[in-house]
Amino acid sequence: MGSESDMVESGNVTYEDVEASTGRQVIYIVLYTALLVLIVFGNCFLLFVIAKDRTLKRSTRIFLISLTVADIFVGVVVIPLKVVPQIIGLSSVSPWTVSDRLCNASYFLEIFASSASVLGVLVLTIERYLAVEIPLRFRSIMTARRACIIVACSWLLSAVPAASFVVMSAAAEKGITAFNEFSWRMRAFRASALRQISQCLPVRSNLCRGKLVKPKSVNRVTKSDTGDSRM
Repeated sequence: MGSESDMVESGNVTYEDVEASTGRQVIYIVLYTALLVLIVFGNCFLLFVIAKDRTLKRSTRIFLISLTVADIFVGVVVIPLKVVPQIIGLSSVSPWTVSDRLCNASYFLEIFASSASVLGVLVLTIERYLAVEIPLRFRSIMTARRACIIVACSWLLSAVPAASFVVMSAAAEKGITAFNEFSWRMRAFRASALRQISQCLPVRSNLCRGKLVKPKSVNRVTKSDTGDSRM
């Protein structure tokens, strides 16, 4: 009783405190494994389509590849980090522990991959918005070089929330994985913040009706239109 009360007072919760039924864990593993397969194979197919499509603008191709790679990273890194502990929990008789460094690394990668995916949607949406609003100046503004710089900055920016949340929410004692009691609040704040970033974009409602793909048409007046053509 003394050790349990000390652990509660310290605000740390270990895997030993979380009890889940075997059936629930199996369902959890199956669903996440199916999701992993869909994410990886679906985005790999999308990469193939992007590589074959020669009609895409270079900047659009760069942003799509970045977003697709970020989504693949989510499937390859984030989902296994959620599934593997469940598998180990089923196969292990006694409560298992994870080192402090591995726990922090998994938490960092989870937030980093999710942030990169959200920022990928953000930059792609802004790029499409500019293509619609300023089609004549778009090619000179959004060059391939600038697109690469934007993608690099978005990936670097994804590491900022990942590092900050690890520093604020992770706590280790005696080499055993532990998270402080406000960790769930930090997770909720992170999820809410990323959701708001992805939704609060300067995109008009008519972009969602197909205008997102086709830029504004430019009316060109020819001699035949004005009746000045000569035989």
